[in-house]
Amino acid sequence: MFKTLTISFLLLCATTPMLRAQQDSFFVQPKKLAVSDIIKPVEDDKGKIEIISGSRFAIAAGELPFSTHVITKEEIRQNSYETLVDALKMAPGIFTSQPGSAVEGETFLMRGLLGNAYTKILINDIPVKPPFLASMPIGAQLPVREAERIEVIYGAGAALYGADASAGVINIITTKSDKPVYMQADLSVGAGQYSSANVMFGGKWGRNKNILHYFAYGSNVLYENRKVRRNYFDNFNTGLYPWLILESIDFSKLPNYLGDSPILPQVNNMPHLSRKFGLNLKFKRLSLSLETMTRRDHSSIGLNPVAVSYGNPLTYTGETIQRINLNLFKKKENMNRKTDFTFIRYRLDNNSSTVFVQNRLAVELYRLAEANAKNTDPANAEALAPAIYQSYYDKYLRGARYQYAVSDEYRFEHVRNYRLLKTSSLTLGLNLKTATGVPSNNFLRKPYNEVFNSYFVSRGTVIGDTLSFSVPARGWYSSEGNAFGQFFYSGKIFNFAAGFNYSVFSDADLVNKGIGFESAFLPRLALLVKISEDINVRSSWGKAYRKPNIFYNANTYRISNTQETEVTRKFSRRLVAETTNSWESGFRLLTGKNVDFDFTYFVNKTDNLINYGRAVERIDEHFYEVFLGYSNARNATMKIKGGQFSSNISLFGKVTGRYAYSWTKSTLENGGLDGNFFLPQYSGKVWQVRLSYKPFPTTTLILDFRRTKNAKLAKASFDQRKETKFATLDLTGRYAFTDRFDTYFKIINLTNKLYPGIPASRTPDDLLNNPQFGIFAKIGMNYYIE
Repeated sequence: MFKTLTISFLLLCATTPMLRAQQDSFFVQPKKLAVSDIIKPVEDDKGKIEIISGSRFAIAAGELPFSTHVITKEEIRQNSYETLVDALKMAPGIFTSQPGSAVEGETFLMRGLLGNAYTKILINDIPVKPPFLASMPIGAQLPVREAERIEVIYGAGAALYGADASAGVINIITTKSDKPVYMQADLSVGAGQYSSANVMFGGKWGRNKNILHYFAYGSNVLYENRKVRRNYFDNFNTGLYPWLILESIDFSKLPNYLGDSPILPQVNNMPHLSRKFGLNLKFKRLSLSLETMTRRDHSSIGLNPVAVSYGNPLTYTGETIQRINLNLFKKKENMNRKTDFTFIRYRLDNNSSTVFVQNRLAVELYRLAEANAKNTDPANAEALAPAIYQSYYDKYLRGARYQYAVSDEYRFEHVRNYRLLKTSSLTLGLNLKTATGVPSNNFLRKPYNEVFNSYFVSRGTVIGDTLSFSVPARGWYSSEGNAFGQFFYSGKIFNFAAGFNYSVFSDADLVNKGIGFESAFLPRLALLVKISEDINVRSSWGKAYRKPNIFYNANTYRISNTQETEVTRKFSRRLVAETTNSWESGFRLLTGKNVDFDFTYFVNKTDNLINYGRAVERIDEHFYEVFLGYSNARNATMKIKGGQFSSNISLFGKVTGRYAYSWTKSTLENGGLDGNFFLPQYSGKVWQVRLSYKPFPTTTLILDFRRTKNAKLAKASFDQRKETKFATLDLTGRYAFTDRFDTYFKIINLTNKLYPGIPASRTPDDLLNNPQFGIFAKIGMNYYIE
């Protein structure tokens, strides 16, 4: 695909002279670059940009009584953003990790919560996360380069978007244009054998009212080696992880360990691949969109070398998400309505695999071996336990272990917006969705053949593997329905919003327990007071929930010596939904020309937090059961409070700047968490400064500075993770030859600073510090017609 896109780009450049020679007005003639083409007002006056995420229909961002941030197409292009986390890196109140983990790709924290899990991520106002994943995987597979804008709404957004919007909503709005033709092609290469190719084109065909709008895009992004072997001796030294090292077993003698010595594991290349393809068609009131998004990351990212092996560069975790959406939109004088039919198909690449060494499950298997040895032959228990452990290890962990997961989701949504008066509107909607599939399986001895096994499953046979866990038939299902609405008033003195969401959900777990379904009522209230034309204050409160995903049950294990099968996946463990109450108040100044700023203070409280841990149920002196995995913290409330301040300024037309400061503090109320290992939280302070300088109309230099202090990244209960502070610099330069063609360079982490990211899995298998990119440079060229 990379070769095809490269050829396409070269052909596009080669045909430019021919297009220029044609007199047909269908093609826009190139012109000399002028200052007006380059210099724009501060942040393009973002307060006046109309966004849809705050009300489901277009309203100016400055009129919304919520905290918002808009990432424009110009910002994406000027800074060469490639992934969603790239674009969020300089957004207020957000901390990013590149890389993050194999399962979640790149990760980010939004107001102290893991954004991949607690933020609703949308493409053109339609959710994209597959139903059986606990978090949205993020790479370059999302249409960021192709975005018209990215809307970020802070705070609980469940009133309009349902579950998983506890921290906020991020909506990627793809390019739309009424011009006869527009196109863009981008090629870049960089360190670590990095290469990227992005192509998109669109336009319209037809005449009068019978006009077909079309838009297509594709990309291929490849890193041959994301260099993570930084701080090797202080991070990959196996002696730093004593909770995984057993006294009676030398883990370095296990067949899955690769290393020069017991304390020096082999760390090989860490490749990454992202691909995407999209097609949007619109004819009159009907729109059809199709997307295919693929991502692959090395399976060991962020995990420690005792738990997994870094020796094989071919072990990866990858998936493909395909989405088809049919939209019907009708606009009248006093009423708009839209109807969406969506199908989301998810397939974990069945060649995805991990080489485990001695992870947390292995430690529990050894404890089980010790208990069985004492019950079998108390006098020789110490000598017998390693042999029993070896049999367990061979059964569940030896060799590469493959992964498998699938899901199909069907979704229907209908939304109406009524203009009641000139100053008010009412939004009402209903969405229904159902999904079937197989949740995550992580310890398969061989790749799962879906086509072969579906033949037997259709005849009532479950295909098992005597040397791993069995894969259930596609009997798992979940359903959810949401009725929602919001009243919005916009007056001269104040704006007011009142919304609600009534959600009902059910799944196989609830039905098997005789409960049937659960429901939640999620309100939201917000008020904005206009002190003057440029100054306003706001306050809002909302409630959100995050229903227990089957991913957690599928990755919770029951280790027992009371039955023949030693380890089973504990699908019957009862989990309840997390609930978050979110409150914020803010002050905003929007002049739109020389300076503006925004200040927000917020408090979030989350109950029934789902976290990873270990629980023991002792039956008697000889028999016991251990539950290793996820459970609700029923006796604890996680409180996150903080603030964020951002300001934009323009100096002399050539220099623009953005300053942002945010602080977050996480605490536990109502007691601690028994068996807790990690909390999905963050405390610390972040300063972000962006300076953009245009010495000439054709030249742009952008310097991004980030400083973090007192960062506590999900402190573990079993180690002494220290507070960290660091500062990084990114530099971007762009030179425009014409209004259609420019070249650029980007240097990430210019000072080659060593700093940690977000813990990969929030379990004992994580590295002490998840190493981030060192100095990374790339150069590229961009060609576009608009």
